[in-house]
Amino acid sequence: MPRVVKQEKIMKFFVSSNWSEKPLVADLQSWLQSKGHEITLDWTTFPDTLEGTPQETYLQNNAVLDIAGVRDCDILIALLTKDYVYRGTYCEMGAALALGKDVYLVGKYADACIFSYHPLVTKLEDMWALMRKVEGLHDKA
Repeated sequence: MPRVVKQEKIMKFFVSSNWSEKPLVADLQSWLQSKGHEITLDWTTFPDTLEGTPQETYLQNNAVLDIAGVRDCDILIALLTKDYVYRGTYCEMGAALALGKDVYLVGKYADACIFSYHPLVTKLEDMWALMRKVEGLHDKA
């Protein structure tokens, strides 16, 4: 009898959050990569400013890269773990929804935006719930 080999589905993720949450985002991205998934943009490596470049130009370039990262992902994960106004995160989430992407909102501040109730959005209580959800993606491959 042939052996059944479970094929894991490789997904592409864009992880969004507040700039101050870079360490948490980087840890999550490392975990996703350890599971064989891809990160479409690792913005955690971006410096606060780029010497010799006007801040407006730097931010414009980052905005273009962010939207490209969202465009290229299968799933956007938004970490909403602190009481903060997630302006950029909500823009990225809107772009993902407009492109028909699934969005996973993680954390107790996931209800602060009307688009949190969109049918493509899945709300997850914490990182453990997110990890279980991502692990479950393998079962659907």
